Amino acid sequence: MRAAMLAALFWASPAGAQGESDADYDPRSTAWNGLSSLVEIAREEGVRLEAVDVVHFRDLGPRDGLLVVYPLGGVPEGDILRLLKRGGRVAIADDFGSAAPLLAALHVERVESAPATADALHGNPALPIARPRALHALTEGVDALVTNHPAVLRGTSEDPVEPAFDFGAPDRAAVIAGKVELGHVALLSDPSILINNMLEHPGNRAFARNLVRYLGGGGGRVLLAHGEFTSVGTLGGSAAFSPPDLLPEFNSFLRDLASARPPRGVVETLGLLSVLAMLLGIGLTVPLAGHRYDGRWLRPGYRTAAAGFLGKVQIFRGARASYLYPALVLRRDLEVRLVEALGLHPPVTVEAILDALGRRGVDAGSRADLRRLLARLDRLQVRADRGSTPPRVSAGRLAGLAQTAERMLRLAAGMKPDPAKDHITDPARDHIKR
Repeated sequence: MRAAMLAALFWASPAGAQGESDADYDPRSTAWNGLSSLVEIAREEGVRLEAVDVVHFRDLGPRDGLLVVYPLGGVPEGDILRLLKRGGRVAIADDFGSAAPLLAALHVERVESAPATADALHGNPALPIARPRALHALTEGVDALVTNHPAVLRGTSEDPVEPAFDFGAPDRAAVIAGKVELGHVALLSDPSILINNMLEHPGNRAFARNLVRYLGGGGGRVLLAHGEFTSVGTLGGSAAFSPPDLLPEFNSFLRDLASARPPRGVVETLGLLSVLAMLLGIGLTVPLAGHRYDGRWLRPGYRTAAAGFLGKVQIFRGARASYLYPALVLRRDLEVRLVEALGLHPPVTVEAILDALGRRGVDAGSRADLRRLLARLDRLQVRADRGSTPPRVSAGRLAGLAQTAERMLRLAAGMKPDPAKDHITDPARDHIKR
């Protein structure tokens, strides 16, 4: 059925007519249902993607990645979880194969039924379209993912899982991605997203490019296994791990702020405590040169003197400190507050935000400033997700980003700009260092 559907809706390339194999998801096959285009994309991106029939787990290290496509045999859950604990990168693309136990171990449930969505290619419900839900390395440059008879993923933990792509609601995910211990994981509800004919859709091809970059971000090799592959050897250590952090930082907290509308003092207090808790946790786990905790933010009256976003990140003070994590929190906070101020309903695109600002009379120059700001914050997130060495954000850079963000929020709320607060340092001197 899947073959007939794709044959009817996608054109077969000349290479596909000469396919080396009729097997689904064969990395060596140039047929319509093979993965040779994915292998070629990896080569173009400089990622060492190796198609294997046997996975030697003892040879895998924390810099390596593993892509499993439509497994039909036993999936070595314990070894995959241990690889993630060590810092490896794993992607599982499976709709009706044997990956369900591994997904359950990652607190994700696979629902083997069609997603309820009216968004479909040519209006065909067999080809539902998934849209980006969260800004992530996997969503960069992707407006839509065309799927073919997909399953649906949803989180089973108390907090709702925020997907990278979904079919109109967070509990109908097509792609879930995030961190597990020291590693990174991406879960795809439809492996046919990656086959040769489906990669002729621009969104699917852009996603495949993002995926190989994501898996190759550790700098090691990436093994590609499919179907009835086997595994030998085992990684030492325990497979037990703490619940996976599949949510972008503070998504649920910020979502609650956007909808609950408690008294202003309560919002400020909760926001301050939440940001400080995150930064203190980072301080215990991430080496940050030059930071010092002077306790001034606890003194009576200090919150008034240091009000605003920058006043909440004083614990990062120091000449060589990096303000990357506050910048990422600023990025998400800006999204939520812009959507709320403009009366929009998420998920929304950048273009929708800019159009809403235009209807409020915001000039083209200011809208261009906002587009540049969002692009800079997006690049920070992508580099933080992709690279083994996070980018460094200086205090001046963070101040410039925060000041621009506050100016945009005042414009969105219909307030006049405040020249005294909207002075921005010279962008040529305000840069990011690795």
